[in-house]
Amino acid sequence: ATRYPPAGIRGVGSALARASEFNRTADYLHTANQQMCVLIQIETPAGVAALDDILAVDGVDGVFIGPSDLSAAMGHIGNPAHPDVQAVIE
Repeated sequence: ATRYPPAGIRGVGSALARASEFNRTADYLHTANQQMCVLIQIETPAGVAALDDILAVDGVDGVFIGPSDLSAAMGHIGNPAHPDVQAVIE
């Protein structure tokens, strides 16, 4: 969903897309796939447990940890500095 055909299924209404500067970027549809950067955010213990598999997905370029949501999911809502949360992040 982050790539244009034939590499993906993203819609090609780029004449209206801000990324193409409203159709002012020359050859946008032909060059966008090579310039795409896909970053994901992990916010749950299940996401952390699946991190290696998630990062193995072709096209995923990087990952962020959402410490506030992770801490809430771990039972430490409002406390992303909790030692258990910090240990998972590390």
